[in-house]
Amino acid sequence: MFPIGGTHWMLLGVAISGLLCLAIALAVGRRMGPVAGFAWGGLLWSIAVTGILLAERLRQRPGKAVRLAGVALGSAGLWTLVLAVS
Repeated sequence: MFPIGGTHWMLLGVAISGLLCLAIALAVGRRMGPVAGFAWGGLLWSIAVTGILLAERLRQRPGKAVRLAGVALGSAGLWTLVLAVS
């Protein structure tokens, strides 16, 4: 077996989720317009990255994950604002 976890796996997860959210953003953009597509893709990506980062940090250092959650959820709130305006 090989170990799963660490920065390399975290970056791989962020990259893969970015590609999936880009595909969703393009699909939504065709139907609802480019601003809505950008907002939905960004919102979903920020939620996915929050989950990936928190899962990795909780595995390594449980105390620092709470601070990271506040920053990441602030990013998700920004995308929600952009989505509401569009």
